[in-house]
Amino acid sequence: MTLPNSAIRSVIEILPKPEDRRARRLKSFRFWSPIEHGLIDPDASVRRSALQRSIWMNNNWSGFRRELAGYIKENQIPENEFRFLGIYEWQNVYERVLERFVDSSYAKTCGLHWSNIENGFRREIDRIIEFGCFPEGSWQWMKKLPEIVNCEKVYLFLEDDEREDIKYWIAECSPSVVWFLINDIYGAGDYYMTDKKFNWMITENHHEYVQIIGRGLERIAIEKICIQYHIPVF
Repeated sequence: MTLPNSAIRSVIEILPKPEDRRARRLKSFRFWSPIEHGLIDPDASVRRSALQRSIWMNNNWSGFRRELAGYIKENQIPENEFRFLGIYEWQNVYERVLERFVDSSYAKTCGLHWSNIENGFRREIDRIIEFGCFPEGSWQWMKKLPEIVNCEKVYLFLEDDEREDIKYWIAECSPSVVWFLINDIYGAGDYYMTDKKFNWMITENHHEYVQIIGRGLERIAIEKICIQYHIPVF
């Protein structure tokens, strides 16, 4: 059944706006510390080693990348929990993601950008589960991310749309850190996340719609978490 244009417009109008999500999340999490909540190893020697490296703050950075680097430094997140991929790493990881998950025609034109909105994923990719983070507090499902993915490290793609050309800052990080980065600083942008073997992808677009695709994650376990936070599952 095809919805009339008036119905489609009604659905779009009630979707949360990006600025609403950012304001709601920052209000709750701006002053939280990953170390205080026991999610990050506070070993001082590890922190010093990481913070002494230029990767944490480069005076030539601007916009979101500089803001993110400042957050990492302020919260003393060690390099073994979060690191930006180097110049000789990120391109290979980005291309692997496009090859594994994104339709080839779409990838040639748009890359990863808005593939989570415009049906840009490969048609044969398994869709594990989809849900909308619309109810108040439902975005807290990400607290359970370590249980969902059950791996030590993930690749995190954060979209920087403050630039004329869309760019993704790609990092290798622990699942427990992702919760803070998304809810405490990132706010309204689209993000993508994969395991290091590119078996699955978790992505949320700026309409707060989450898609989990690929193989290796358990739908039943994710459904239980969605029920806990009163999240509608599709």
